[in-house]
Amino acid sequence: MHQFRITKYDPDLRDEHGRFLQDDWISASDVGGMFLGKELSLERYNAVELAYTSTVLSFLEEAKIDFLQVSDIEYRMNSHDAPQKGSRLRRENIPAVVGAMLREEFWCRLESTQAFVHVGYDYYMYIGVTYECPNSINFARQHGLFVENFISPHHPDTEDQPHRK
Repeated sequence: MHQFRITKYDPDLRDEHGRFLQDDWISASDVGGMFLGKELSLERYNAVELAYTSTVLSFLEEAKIDFLQVSDIEYRMNSHDAPQKGSRLRRENIPAVVGAMLREEFWCRLESTQAFVHVGYDYYMYIGVTYECPNSINFARQHGLFVENFISPHHPDTEDQPHRK
């Protein structure tokens, strides 16, 4: 399976341990705050969230993934619209769920035998697909995101292993 870490963080701005070195926003709750000398506006936040959710859809379409199943759900503050554990989400509904996870409304794993989407802390997203998806990698980059080969730290089969691929 091809696994990717997809973020808004430039990998060239990381230290030798992989930590991002700039003071950038990491959450929807940061809207209105100052980062890198600029205020994070709601419009800017929404544009970045849309880049993430559109990238997920691009990967799923290119890999011909029609659904993912919800597992290991953790309900949080605004969880009333969260999917139920075990439910199958059709491809066109997955971006809305990913957006809600990015806003930290709830957390879950979205998985099948052919693919997965995981959202971690600090606006890190991990996608795994059985197809390499070069068009989706390009799509992400064209929308300001960085795509790295990286094993998801949220995958149950790899949680205790080193994550770089």
